[in-house]
Amino acid sequence: MAALKKLFLLNNLWLVVVWILLLPNLLAQSSSEIYRQLEKFNSLGKVLYIAAHPDDENTAVISYFANYRMVSSAYLSLTRGDGGQNLIGSELREELGLIRTQELIRARKIDKGHQLFTTAIDFGYSKSPTETFSIWGRESILNQMIDIIQRYKPDIIINRFGHQSAGLTHGHHTASAILSIEAFDIIEQRLKNGAKNLWKPRRIFHNTTWWLYGNRENFENVMQERKLLKIDVGVYDQLTGVANSEIAALSRSQHKSQGFGSSPRYGTNNEYFDLVRGDPHSEDIFDGIDISWNRVKNGQPIDELMQSILSKYDFLNPQSTVKSILKLYPLLENLEDKTLLKEKTTELNQILKNILGLILQFNTDRPTGVPHEKIPVEIKLMNPSPIKATLKSVVFNQTTLLENIELNQNKPLSHQVHINNSNDYSTPDWLLEKGTLGNYTVSNIDNRYLAQASNPNQVTFKLNIGGREVTFEEGLKYRTTNPVHGEIVQEFHTISEATVAFEDPVVLFQNTKPKQVIVSVTAHRNDLRGKLSLDVSNLWKVHPSSHDTSIEKSGEKSSYIFKVTPPADQISVESNAIIEINDKKINYALKTIDYPHIEKQFVLIPNTSKFIHLDLKSNVSRVAYISGAGDDISQSLQSVGIEVVELDIDRIQSEDLLGFKTVIVGIRAFNIKESLVQKNNILWDFARKGGTLIIQYNTSRDLVTQQITPFDISISRNRITDENSPVDFLDPDHPILRTPNKINLSDFEGWVQERGLYFPDSWDNRFVPILEMNDPGETSLLGSLLVSDYYEGKIIYTGLSFFRELPAGVSGAFRLYLNLISYGHEKD
Repeated sequence: MAALKKLFLLNNLWLVVVWILLLPNLLAQSSSEIYRQLEKFNSLGKVLYIAAHPDDENTAVISYFANYRMVSSAYLSLTRGDGGQNLIGSELREELGLIRTQELIRARKIDKGHQLFTTAIDFGYSKSPTETFSIWGRESILNQMIDIIQRYKPDIIINRFGHQSAGLTHGHHTASAILSIEAFDIIEQRLKNGAKNLWKPRRIFHNTTWWLYGNRENFENVMQERKLLKIDVGVYDQLTGVANSEIAALSRSQHKSQGFGSSPRYGTNNEYFDLVRGDPHSEDIFDGIDISWNRVKNGQPIDELMQSILSKYDFLNPQSTVKSILKLYPLLENLEDKTLLKEKTTELNQILKNILGLILQFNTDRPTGVPHEKIPVEIKLMNPSPIKATLKSVVFNQTTLLENIELNQNKPLSHQVHINNSNDYSTPDWLLEKGTLGNYTVSNIDNRYLAQASNPNQVTFKLNIGGREVTFEEGLKYRTTNPVHGEIVQEFHTISEATVAFEDPVVLFQNTKPKQVIVSVTAHRNDLRGKLSLDVSNLWKVHPSSHDTSIEKSGEKSSYIFKVTPPADQISVESNAIIEINDKKINYALKTIDYPHIEKQFVLIPNTSKFIHLDLKSNVSRVAYISGAGDDISQSLQSVGIEVVELDIDRIQSEDLLGFKTVIVGIRAFNIKESLVQKNNILWDFARKGGTLIIQYNTSRDLVTQQITPFDISISRNRITDENSPVDFLDPDHPILRTPNKINLSDFEGWVQERGLYFPDSWDNRFVPILEMNDPGETSLLGSLLVSDYYEGKIIYTGLSFFRELPAGVSGAFRLYLNLISYGHEKD
């Protein structure tokens, strides 16, 4: 092992860091790691870090407390980041929230923190906490925050953002700090009013930084005036050989959907903490707070035994501590605080498992199953240590699968059996129920704040170790061997017996003639029989009313055609496809989310298609689409009859654009496509020769080149966050508003999440602004849609959120978008 470590060090220091950090998650824990776990068990201190979104957290601070101060460190992200953008794929909204949730779970595995959430939805950028509260429901999230504090019981709360930052940052950011302080004040007032058994944190800090004050000189003055607490989080652990900056960077780098890959910041790294509420302090954030076992009733014997265990710990033989560790269990049972008892027993079980190197697995050979299905499973156990251990039982769903077996040293035990799969879907609670604009609905209060609920297929291992019965819980895992990547381990997912999906998420009806709507049914068990129908307003005629479905084998798919006729006077309607199986109605589509940095997800989401009846015209029937960071605009255009040819800018040549009238550049292409530094000239040449070039929004940060159009244009952070904000036409007679579809102000009704983002704030005078819009109480912005002539062709730059509006089936957005692709061209 030492030779391997040295070899890695000689080749690549960063690989050593990854090896040190990740190997303990895959293999048995090192002796040093176990010692640190014992230290952490011996501490009752807790820190709760609070912010609004995934990626807001300061991983260096979370890791510092978890790995160097040896206290429990948790991050409360009020939202799951579902309103942001996606740098690695086309998933948005709930699916993006799931990706970012998994990224946070992965980050916490690295920095050893815990992850918590409220039910608040990231509904998009908010310019004020007032707007944020109006959508979230201030009292709802405030009460949740109070509940989380009572459940987690932090000594210290740290806000990432200031509570007086309204107008200076995202409204969600300021709201997270305001609610934290309000929760603290309410708890304090309730205690003054005689409330009992309430947990009150001792202090709230704002994790501040110099750039909030303009420059370092101003910050130095603030430090003196407010007596800011300074903590160097750039520490190095001599025992494990890992710097906190390495853990923090690797944890931060899990936010790949937002492009936040980070490198370690070696050396001193001072973080500053401004006391907002609570007791005065000296130089230590835990000043005056007893975080030892002595602070709880019947805790002193645990403290004394732990001091002995730590002082006598043998790094060459950690198993010598097992007898003493087993003595901790009866002492824990004397605790009056049952929540603490459960927490610390679970913690101690894991330590014991790590010391012995126990292998306890509950495996299956398939990634998914359906409710009540018979699932083949393998129970695998091994005790590599010389410590005597006996398997008392393996129990699943009150059924004993295995019992009374000696676990001989280093002798693996394997047992195959079938179980009845759980009836509970594995899709997260927060996605299964219909929520509101501002909140997810999670009926199960015990799961409400969790990053993800426990695997519904849990098995209980009961072992006798040194005369003490110890219980371990394991969720069902899918294990397989990949010839390239080796062993792959994933959570087993329970999905519905069948899933249904519309071929097109948007179906356009240009007259009252019937149109074919295709729905596919995928079986997830053998011999599937059911009845498929559409749930749609009775003003829309559907023929036939239903289809009998019959699919023989799991995994097979069949498609069915409905003829749908729209009414003359209804513009749009949402439809659901439903399959009824043995009186059970299923309306879920299956979405698979598979990225290498997070666990593969099988997600059931309500299937919908939006039927739109409107007169929609286009002068162009075929366009080229150059992919950017990922969006569903190509699919949306195809759903309304536009042929879309997707091209890769890395390989594109001028001749590839011959035959196209319009070329569209995907969102944030100039943020992530290095090829555009040189190949932007191919696009300019296409427009020069008579083509229409549409460039969609890019962020102002990390542009690969400033030359995103042939003319100067400056991208800002300006945006319109209110999707209902007023819109004016600067020139109502401009061709882009008149042909082939006459655009009216009513076309801006029903937009979702926002109008647009990252509008240019200055541009060459050859660009003509088309629209004027503003958020309530703010000055008007002109940069949402700019058009220009360029020799024989046209160039369009737009920050309008078409990437959200078209997949959502917003009819006015479709009409305007087809005008963009038609601009400068006669009918095909």
